[in-house]
Amino acid sequence: MSTPILVDEPKDLAPLILSSDSFGRRERFDAWREELMLRVIRVDVDVPDKTNFRTRLRVLNLPNIAIIERRSTPSVVKRTRDLVRDGDDAFVFTLPWGGTVEIRAGADEARVGPGEATITPLDEVGGLRTPLGVRGVSLRVARKAALSLAPGVERLVNRPVPVDEAAFAILSSYVVSLMSAPRGLDPSLASLADQQVRELLAHVFDPSGDLARAQTYGGIKAARLHAVIRDIGRSLGEPDLSAASVGRRLHVSERYVQQLLEGAGKSFSAYVREMRLKRARQLLGDPLIAHLRIADIAAMAGFNDLSHFNRMFRSYFGQTPSDARRAQ
Repeated sequence: MSTPILVDEPKDLAPLILSSDSFGRRERFDAWREELMLRVIRVDVDVPDKTNFRTRLRVLNLPNIAIIERRSTPSVVKRTRDLVRDGDDAFVFTLPWGGTVEIRAGADEARVGPGEATITPLDEVGGLRTPLGVRGVSLRVARKAALSLAPGVERLVNRPVPVDEAAFAILSSYVVSLMSAPRGLDPSLASLADQQVRELLAHVFDPSGDLARAQTYGGIKAARLHAVIRDIGRSLGEPDLSAASVGRRLHVSERYVQQLLEGAGKSFSAYVREMRLKRARQLLGDPLIAHLRIADIAAMAGFNDLSHFNRMFRSYFGQTPSDARRAQ
């Protein structure tokens, strides 16, 4: 739901983790509500089961946008009449990855699930209920920026909004990557990420709009390339990994995946081979799997032909897999 992030931005732009596990079980819900939700996030919250309540937020404050990744048991999050008086008029774009979100604002009620989104204005009394819990992401954007990203956004508030599937897949992957950066983002990277997230939002809500195609933010290809690289890294062990399979998962064409990598100076096959060889070398040095055969290591990295693997490994690293293992 609406989650205006008012915490101080750290110099190193790393995600801020807010977890109900920080409090003892007996006082968990009351402490979470009073100390974090009301005072910091500026929303009220209620739950059907205080004893078993659990939630975790990861918040990344970029220069012009706040990203909130949320996992929570069933709850109701709301902006009350008293809270609305704080003058915050930003919009929050909420995109559930799992579970459903029920919107309640005045006389309006609606249900939003995966593949849809809702846009919540923070200057209106209302709330979002997650009856079965929820996983998803919310992006808080200042009103002026939100209006430029999605023209006519005021007509879309407090109702289910279909989103562009391809852009949503890329946005989700990119947000997860930003949240996983172990040391956070330096100012230049944070600024670039801010531009790319806003441009991706434009594509999610208005894929054919002029802004989505314009060079205003100029980072859409970089964001998509990042999503492709992340997908390849997670899929190296799949023998049938291909540009087509990556494209299907990210809802883009096989040729577009190839073009993104070619623009970065690599063919798809060359990049995958390089990443598989590096993964294999890493696995060969892992003491926890030292008992596995080299053939097993090769298969884990996506190589089905041991002879081919041995030749590629020696050509790339200048030593055999056995030599690499002994050298660790």
